[in-house]
Amino acid sequence: MVAGGCLNQNLHTNSIVFSPDGRLLASANMIWDVATRQVMHALDRGEGGKPAFSSDGAMLATGGIGRPVKLWDVATGQVIHVIESQGNNDTFTTVFSPDDTLVAASGYDGNINLWPVQHAARPTAAPPAAAPAAGSRR
Repeated sequence: MVAGGCLNQNLHTNSIVFSPDGRLLASANMIWDVATRQVMHALDRGEGGKPAFSSDGAMLATGGIGRPVKLWDVATGQVIHVIESQGNNDTFTTVFSPDDTLVAASGYDGNINLWPVQHAARPTAAPPAAAPAAGSRR
C-alpha cells in the first residue's frame, strides 16, 4: 500500500487518471510511478485536458488548450502520433474505445471528434525472431 502524500506541486493540472493496472498516474503534463512517486516522463507543458490510458496501459492520449491530441508511448514517453483537429485544437477530455481502435476527444467548442488509432502508432515489443525459411537448417 502506498502512503499518502503529494506527488508534485504547482502544475497546471486539472485532471489526472490512473493506468489500468494502477501503477501509474498521468496528467496531460506528466506520468508518475505511484509506488516511487517519481516522475517517469515529462510530457507537454501548458494547461491540459483529461488524459486517457489505453486499456492495456501502453498508450496515453492527451490534449489541452491550443494543443492537438497526442498519443504517447507510456514506456518511453515519446509521442507516437499527433492528431490534428479539423477545427480548433482545444481539447477538454480524451478517451479510448474499449478495444483501443478509436480515440475520442471533446473540445471546448462543444464538438466530439473520433479518430481511428493507427496500428502503426501502437507501441510494439521487440520484433519476434524470424522463423527459419522452409528447407533451411539451424
